Amino acid sequence: MRIFLFLIFFILISRIINIAARLAAGGFPLDKSGWEWWAMRGIIVVIAATIVVWISRRFVDKKSAKSLGLNFDFTALKDFMTGAVLSSLMVAVIFAILYYAGLVEITGINMKHSGFSLVLWLMIWFWGTGLAVGRSEELVFRGYLLQNLKEGIGLVWAVIISCFFYGLVHMSNPNSSILSGILIALLGFVRIFGWLRTGQLWLSMGMHASWNFFQ
Repeated sequence: MRIFLFLIFFILISRIINIAARLAAGGFPLDKSGWEWWAMRGIIVVIAATIVVWISRRFVDKKSAKSLGLNFDFTALKDFMTGAVLSSLMVAVIFAILYYAGLVEITGINMKHSGFSLVLWLMIWFWGTGLAVGRSEELVFRGYLLQNLKEGIGLVWAVIISCFFYGLVHMSNPNSSILSGILIALLGFVRIFGWLRTGQLWLSMGMHASWNFFQ
């Protein structure tokens, strides 16, 4: 019941924030290649995830949001950076394999995008698809959903169900497929390891943010 209420609440709040953003911005930018769409997407995801997780944890679970694994200290910062480095290396290795196998090619380096300097564009990209989405998805999937499932049905089934749902949700992404959904579900287990290893979400958040950004 807690999971069901959480999902319904999340969908409702996301829709409300989406409509509010459209009204405030004079229409939500539809071009997904533009920085406006990614920046707005990051803002909506962060606000929705933060509000829904906090309210659900506080008033349904009767616990603090921090108990999900959000204690912030030097160790948290170290875990976040470690996760970021790990994912950057993973993306680099995958790219190298694809490149030397002849499956991708470099046609050039674009130092400008939509009139922005490269540094500013990377900062916007990191916010929109890296840190914002990575933090929010970890808070929802490895935070609220996984830990509530673990309390109700045990760790093994909690891992299986949360990973399945994680892959299923991402199949709504552009150019997704059954194979990409399966691979993302398996990647969800890697993120779960971060929480199992430290009892906190920072390692997983660092891995997620860096993975999105470097892709």
